[in-house]
Amino acid sequence: MLLPLLLLLPSLQDPSSTASTPAPFVRLIEQESGLRLEMAVRRYHYRREEGPETLVSLVAAMHVGSKEYYSALQELLDSQDLVLFERVVDTDPAAALPQVTEAERARVAATYRRLTTLAGFLALHAEEKGDPARLAAAIEDPFLARRVHTALADGWGRPFRVEWALPPSQSVVRSLGADGKAGGEGLDADLELTLAEAPPLSSPGIQKTLADALGLIFQLDGIDYGAVNWRRLDVTLSQLRDLLDERGADAESLIAALRGDSVFATLASGLLKVMGATEQGRGMLALVGIETLARAEQLMERPPEGFEALFDVLVDKRNQVVTEGLRRVLEEEPDLATVAVFYGAGHLAPLSEDLTRRLGLEPLDETWIAGVELSYEETGLGMGTIRLLRSSIRRTLTRRLGKTRKGSRSDDGSTGDAGTKPDGGETDHEVQEHHEERTHRLADGVEVHRLLGEGREGSEGAEQPHGDQ
Repeated sequence: MLLPLLLLLPSLQDPSSTASTPAPFVRLIEQESGLRLEMAVRRYHYRREEGPETLVSLVAAMHVGSKEYYSALQELLDSQDLVLFERVVDTDPAAALPQVTEAERARVAATYRRLTTLAGFLALHAEEKGDPARLAAAIEDPFLARRVHTALADGWGRPFRVEWALPPSQSVVRSLGADGKAGGEGLDADLELTLAEAPPLSSPGIQKTLADALGLIFQLDGIDYGAVNWRRLDVTLSQLRDLLDERGADAESLIAALRGDSVFATLASGLLKVMGATEQGRGMLALVGIETLARAEQLMERPPEGFEALFDVLVDKRNQVVTEGLRRVLEEEPDLATVAVFYGAGHLAPLSEDLTRRLGLEPLDETWIAGVELSYEETGLGMGTIRLLRSSIRRTLTRRLGKTRKGSRSDDGSTGDAGTKPDGGETDHEVQEHHEERTHRLADGVEVHRLLGEGREGSEGAEQPHGDQ
């Protein structure tokens, strides 16, 4: 249940609605040929008593998606005067700079992001010891090519210096800071990184493994974060640890899972790779992910028992950072005509409510961008199996959403387990779904789990993809 939510973490109403439940930022479009999961971009007016107004866009991010999705997002974000984005980092070299403007601080931060990208790229070509621009010109992947070309120069527009050494891993990539001279302090200080210190160009975590298994792109691979008008607005890793520790949550296990270092992450990655190795496995994985993501906002509003502290930190506490950071931007930088907040879609429904209430943002309009499109034909599954699998997933999610923790209040103000009968039996809705599932199973003559285990060939009664049932 938690794994698909990582696609949104780190959700069809009129945006002007005043209902207490904010409009979702994720919607599922059902078509005869398949499914399409869309992410919202909502724009808001910020009006000042004096001076020009600012248009604020809340841009929902999905952490894995199609090439077309990230291309469309990049084009949209490139059009903004300022982009505020989420990313939990180990260290922020720009944060400690005293008495500098936000624009100057942003140049340092952009330089560091570009430095890590270029050093990571050169680490893959260390034996060639070539000119970075020449090596970058040979990149075939358009997403990587863009990221590396941006990273050829620092935040002040000067090419990075590359000092090759033996062994090549000790080669240094260096920016000479704001003054362009060796040494210095503050803004003028040099920023450097050896190839051995450079992080990998692509994250080895669960989200990257999931993207590979589905034939999609991981967000950090598909988006260029190198522009100087992009500012990170999030907690650092040490702040995240402190917040989790304060709430009694297991910080180290979560961080290890997201990085791919934990036992859970290792097992999950292995399972994803196995499922991604077959057409049917990829199809089943995609169906689970899409159905879950379409309900992610509701799932995050009602975290599983025992995970309340974790979700409070990952969503609510970080949203508070965004609200305060955006407030400072709007108050201190009135000349910005457009500002985008680029965050995981699971954050944005409650965040939009907070921003309209606390900062006075006024809804303007919305657009939707397709994040993932799934063709039933490409799953390799028959329609009977697809119906069975979707019904099972929806029933599981409905039961999960229909329950409140013991002693908590349900939507009608009562206590207990909503969605279940007093005697613990099934509700009429669940009985109907069970009946539909049994009907599909009998019609198909095949159990879904057989696609994961037994071979399809030679199986008596095996279902043919998209044949008449």
